Amino acid sequence: MVSNGVNQERTPLLLGIERYFDSFVGSIHVGHAKPDPEIFQMALSNLGIGPEDAIMVGNNWKADILGARGVEVRGIHLVRSAGHPSAPDAIEDLHGVFNILNI
Repeated sequence: MVSNGVNQERTPLLLGIERYFDSFVGSIHVGHAKPDPEIFQMALSNLGIGPEDAIMVGNNWKADILGARGVEVRGIHLVRSAGHPSAPDAIEDLHGVFNILNI
């Protein structure tokens, strides 16, 4: 998880989804914020993986999707506004990740 939010490291625990995250990189803790490539590189380094093995799911096009693409990580855009997403890697809710990844 890469976040620009304050105290976002607690969010997965509160939502009961912590088992899906192996690492948390919060901008407030590392001095870099999305879309800065450094914060994404830190997350990849923490996980010991390359960009081809990661995905970024985010609702902010510039910070999340373009930031991830800047380090060659696949970005999945969580579109929270009314209407249907039009991009191939766009979803309306987090369940859409399973469909995109064919899980």
